[in-house]
Amino acid sequence: MAEIEPVPLYTETDSAQLFARVDQLKQSGMPAPFNFATPITNRIPRPSRPLGGEAPLTATEYAAHLDAWQLTRDIVASFFSSVVSKRDDLVTQFVSSGLVSPDVPSVEGETPLLAAVRAGDANMIRTLVTLGATVDGLGRSSLREHRGADRTPLQLAAALGKLALVRFLMEDCGADDAVVAPDGAIALRLAAAGGHREVVAYLPARRAGAWRRWKTAHEREMAVVRRAVRGITRYLSIIVWHIPKFFVYDTPKELGTRAWKRRLDFARWCKRTVVELPSRLKSVGRKAWEGAKKAPGQIWKGVKKIPGLVKKFLLVLRRGIMAIPKTLHIIWEWISSGAKKTWHALAEAALRAASFIHTVLSAVVSFFRSITLKDVWDGFCGLFRAVFIGIPEAVWSFLVRFSQVSYKVLKALFGTLGIALWYLALAIWWVVMFIPNKLWDVIMALSSSISSAVHELMVWLDPKRV
Repeated sequence: MAEIEPVPLYTETDSAQLFARVDQLKQSGMPAPFNFATPITNRIPRPSRPLGGEAPLTATEYAAHLDAWQLTRDIVASFFSSVVSKRDDLVTQFVSSGLVSPDVPSVEGETPLLAAVRAGDANMIRTLVTLGATVDGLGRSSLREHRGADRTPLQLAAALGKLALVRFLMEDCGADDAVVAPDGAIALRLAAAGGHREVVAYLPARRAGAWRRWKTAHEREMAVVRRAVRGITRYLSIIVWHIPKFFVYDTPKELGTRAWKRRLDFARWCKRTVVELPSRLKSVGRKAWEGAKKAPGQIWKGVKKIPGLVKKFLLVLRRGIMAIPKTLHIIWEWISSGAKKTWHALAEAALRAASFIHTVLSAVVSFFRSITLKDVWDGFCGLFRAVFIGIPEAVWSFLVRFSQVSYKVLKALFGTLGIALWYLALAIWWVVMFIPNKLWDVIMALSSSISSAVHELMVWLDPKRV
């Protein structure tokens, strides 16, 4: 086997050197898939490292295979870089020379068409489709907000709200908007979830994928429920079983076992103590007499320290008194901001109520000619949000800030000691509220699952629902 030179790093600009390197590798006698006899169609696994003779490759062969494997990664990376940088000529050269398939995925699982959609380049999409790329092939986008889910190019374009690309993919490339992703997503629902009304208006009404979408959401929420139940189980096992067992059973058993093993030592200690008791009592009496003689001097030293202690106490008291205005200011800011938010929420609810009553009366007076039932319903929804969401949200934000306010108050009054007291109270609060918090997680997860089911029902009734 010919010796392979180390693989250099490539960019999209040095394609000539890259293709020359590939030609050299084809003549080196490397086995498939490193001889590029066929295009790269999928991610090639890293060669096995020769450990203790278990791997089939020798050290020299492994180094050559590793260089060739790195070259395949560089080729795919350069190919995707050419796609994103809109280099149609390089993309065509990569595919027509038999180096890569037009559907080869990246390291993240992204297909070239998904990369072209991400770049917003219709010409690159046309080039890839002409070269044989699968229009409705699933892949994973490298965009953070869409990472991890399998999507077709049309679905990604719809999710991003790129109407021009959606229209181009469907009308010029023949993309199928009825394709259902493994998680139940379809192009129409992805556009609706992103609030892209113009894309929703363009796409045909579809009801497919509802069960898969709810199942995916339900599995996600059930994972939350399972984690919460496991946490509650471990918590109860520690509080109810392990801690009592440690003090009631484990500790007495260990002490009893050690005492029994050392029973002879204990007997000898008792004998020695009885024998030495007179001398020890004599020593105690002597030390007590010496301490009594030193007592006046020690008392005088203590009396001399009183002014210093009083001074330190006054300094601490002065620091606390000086911190009172700052503390009151912190508390006042907390109360005033909470009162303002609550007042605004109440005022908004009152305005919504007045608007709803006015809408209802106007609808009745006009016999629903100028004001429709939809207007009445929208008014009711606005009132409902203001009363049952806006007001509780304002009150909750006021209560949540108590933790921050208490931290600032204790720090201002007592310094480091106040911070330590705050963290101690936080730890106690965490222990007390652990089970309620986990139960709340369960309730929210179940509510979210039910909400997803209701949403899918509403979507089935109105596929264009945004």
